[in-house]
Amino acid sequence: MNVLRYFQALYKDYSKFALKEYEKNIHNWMGVKEIKNVSEELIKRIFLNYMLDTFFIFVDKIRTLYFENSIESVIKKYSEGLWSSYLILEFLREKSIIEIRNGKISFLKDFNSFYLKPLSEREVKNLLKRKIKLKNLEIPVALNLQIKDFVWKEKFDQLPIDTKSAIFVVSKISHYYPFKNFFAFIGDDDFISIIFKLIYPEMKITVFDADEDLLQSIEKVAKKFDIEIKVKKARVEENFNKTNNFYGCITNPPYNLKGSITFLEFSKKLLSKEGGRCFLILGNEAIGRRYLELQKKISESFIIREIIPSRISYPFYEKLTEDREILERLKSYGVKIEKRKILFASLYVLDFVNKEPEKINFNSTIYTYL
Repeated sequence: MNVLRYFQALYKDYSKFALKEYEKNIHNWMGVKEIKNVSEELIKRIFLNYMLDTFFIFVDKIRTLYFENSIESVIKKYSEGLWSSYLILEFLREKSIIEIRNGKISFLKDFNSFYLKPLSEREVKNLLKRKIKLKNLEIPVALNLQIKDFVWKEKFDQLPIDTKSAIFVVSKISHYYPFKNFFAFIGDDDFISIIFKLIYPEMKITVFDADEDLLQSIEKVAKKFDIEIKVKKARVEENFNKTNNFYGCITNPPYNLKGSITFLEFSKKLLSKEGGRCFLILGNEAIGRRYLELQKKISESFIIREIIPSRISYPFYEKLTEDREILERLKSYGVKIEKRKILFASLYVLDFVNKEPEKINFNSTIYTYL
């Protein structure tokens, strides 16, 4: 059985089921009874434009139920109320995918081969220790992987995060990305793709990067560990045909306005029309108040699901000109930074919705839940 196609067919059935339930129950919701002339057509347009989950979110909600067996876990993860979470539960029950006895949820189908199991940072670290010799969590992943022939380059704005941060990123992806395949790295001078593949061997990963040396290093270390990672040379600022083949991606762009927007635009070309998730690592080196412009650009195609501040850290790397200069200045004050963090970044979890929904005008109050 092609499990992806199975879920795609299931989603079509769910869309009809959820619309029918919405139409049946909406008139009893707060603020709706007071609105006059609420037609069935208006309700349908509102539901399809605003309320219906993307295919990706639908699959992830089921994944959350699958591993946590609690309706509260879905409500909490998506900050929703009982109604939307109940719809998933009731639909799965009607489809004989789950059964509910004494309030406990049990799945009647096995999706272990399809779903990515969420892992804590400790679990990721322990699994990684079985694969490689972790010398130090405070150094870049490449050094723990004993990659000796790669040099980070200023012209590609390359600067490695530490291994502890990489483990955090892998753990966070595992909690927000449900599939065991279709994942892209847009740039990977942090070599997180290697860790990800070592932890989840079933994952199908593609790395896009402009640096041929980096791509060759990834291929070399992948061969060393007998894992398969596809690499493709690509410049994000050049024309690139849409593929829509991926449900998830991660990118760590230059920390300025143009760089972050360009990498996000490239992400949109990769992500599926059925929805997806983009993990964006971003620090504030040259953005400042231009975050307003960046937020507007993000909101064209993405919903911000979560922002985790300052969990990504960079150890001092003396090969960058600007860091050598600031090193000398700080030394004059007696401040030593050689073994300290010199930069922090946040992790953005972004839900891809493909396009902005239609704007629908109708009479409502601030208390109308329609």
